[in-house]
Amino acid sequence: MSNTCQTQPEEEQRVVTISVDAEETNVIPSVDEKSSYTEYGPGQVSGGTHQSLKSERINTVGIIIGASENFNTDVMDYVSCLMKNDVKINFVAGIGSSSAIAAMLSQTKKPELVKWKFFRLKERNDANEVIENLKINARAIKKSSIAYYLTNVAANGNITFNTKGNIIDGVKNNIENNKKVLAAQIEITSEDISRLIAQRVFVFAYDKNLSVSKNQINGKMIQINMPKQNYSLMKKCEIIKENL
Repeated sequence: MSNTCQTQPEEEQRVVTISVDAEETNVIPSVDEKSSYTEYGPGQVSGGTHQSLKSERINTVGIIIGASENFNTDVMDYVSCLMKNDVKINFVAGIGSSSAIAAMLSQTKKPELVKWKFFRLKERNDANEVIENLKINARAIKKSSIAYYLTNVAANGNITFNTKGNIIDGVKNNIENNKKVLAAQIEITSEDISRLIAQRVFVFAYDKNLSVSKNQINGKMIQINMPKQNYSLMKKCEIIKENL
């Protein structure tokens, strides 16, 4: 195992799109020599003196999870990578059925446990049964260090994020409206998240190809489109680290 150190250039004030799609999804891609991530996980940073080109260290992030069919929890791998990079997750929100996934992350603060709970979930059509089987606890969520934002999608497609309201009813309504949200193909804009408190806001959406894009104003919003292919955890962590 080799020791490496990764540096990155200043963020450019324009839209940046990075395509990281791979034809062979079961093949682990070669490791960038400048990356601190190896096939076996994060490598140790060498002891030499290195000049960081970044203007600031990203310490706080927010997470917004786009709607998906059948409670897709692939996003939890990316969340796990965020936590391994020693950043504080200020808040989490989910659109449509992903509101339940966001609620469980706020409640447990453990991405792997969230994946396990949804893996064991048998009833996926009745919102009341889903909430009961997951044992979503409004009191625990309100006391969590990861704030939970209730989302509401208006008829015109605008999204609002609320810190107040009945959590259980909010999750239930989002689950029941999931098909409508998917059909509407909601897109989150930088204006939607401008008032949310975090240095970076990661917006995770499901798409055919894996790609990453930054908003053109200040780079606060990072959108990651996730395909159904099962990419390696190493590759997912590379993407997260490159955008912190």
